[in-house]
Amino acid sequence: MGSNVSGDNKQHNGEAEVKISAEPNEADEDRRSRDPNIYFNSKFKAKPSYLEPGNCLCGDHMADMIVATPGEGIILTLYDKHLKVGGAAYLVLPEPMIEAFPDLDQVDEELLSRAFTPVEQCVRMLKQYGAGKNRIRARLIGSSDIPADTQDRGAKNFVFVKEYLGRQGLQIASEDVGGSYLRRLHFFPYTGHAVRLILRRDEDFIHAQEVEKSYKADLESQLQI
Repeated sequence: MGSNVSGDNKQHNGEAEVKISAEPNEADEDRRSRDPNIYFNSKFKAKPSYLEPGNCLCGDHMADMIVATPGEGIILTLYDKHLKVGGAAYLVLPEPMIEAFPDLDQVDEELLSRAFTPVEQCVRMLKQYGAGKNRIRARLIGSSDIPADTQDRGAKNFVFVKEYLGRQGLQIASEDVGGSYLRRLHFFPYTGHAVRLILRRDEDFIHAQEVEKSYKADLESQLQI
């Protein structure tokens, strides 16, 4: 992304529009033969930075673009329209939290803190840019219904994340969650705008699941769960 982007890699409104675009037809040979990142990113005049599970990214430059494709996980975008600065955090809740559903208070405090660390880091970085917490507007995107997931992890991720944000006093401007498809998100932190592309291919689901399962396994290993 642009040089002004920083990150940690360890209801629809005027200033935070979500533009919806469908994925090209399955028979689209152009996508079949090209790297998907090159294929999709070529549609935008911006330099992409890829957001991975458990991380966050922020930016304040017109050329900045944050890209993520959540599966059961959820992307939180944050935006301060007065300063034209925004950020995004990628959350995927570990299995012990899913098992504790619907009681967030039953979750171990250390686990709770680690699971929501990306949110805290994103808010902290935005404050370093000068953003005011009372001006930050939040958007939630993701939490798809994953095939053969009998635990409804996508829905549980959404419910717990929304409850946590409410406890933190963050105002949710819009939600685009659920459904039997994936979303590839292109978020522009300077304007707060987002474009979400619909993905339905099996290989897209497989890749998203592999990335998120790897993150959860690493987190649980670190916490010795």
